[in-house]
Amino acid sequence: MRYSKFMPTSTAIATVAFALLLAGCAPDNTYHGDEPEIKIDQDEATEEQGIIRDDFTKEELEALRTQVKYIIGVPEASDPSQCRVMPFGAKPCGGPAQYLIYSTKVTDPDVIEPLIMRYNEWSAIYNQREGLMSDCAIVPPISATVVDGVCVASGDTELQ
Repeated sequence: MRYSKFMPTSTAIATVAFALLLAGCAPDNTYHGDEPEIKIDQDEATEEQGIIRDDFTKEELEALRTQVKYIIGVPEASDPSQCRVMPFGAKPCGGPAQYLIYSTKVTDPDVIEPLIMRYNEWSAIYNQREGLMSDCAIVPPISATVVDGVCVASGDTELQ
């Protein structure tokens, strides 16, 4: 069998082409202004008065959850002081369902914290309204640190 002297070159080209193909399939965590269209109607005057809607649908609750997770994105940070932890959701027996970590480097606390608080309130209302039950296990609080430029749960705690 005769081998071409160009065999190593064609193999290299195929390898590079395959690597570029895989790189093109990698998730892109940069913001492109194409935030999912999530409409959560709430009268601003009602919100300012501290009155919480209780007539939301399950779809609105899920849309709010999606919006929160989208806004947080990848919590990139260069210093642990940029990492924040907030309870997220409500267990039917009380207490948070889990904890979320976000970064003040990429997420404005004045934007995300009211959304998280609204989600927590709606989650508690939804649990009560639907008569949901849970294991009543206490989800321990977590703390955050920076690993490889991203905020993550630190110590023996696990992020849900």
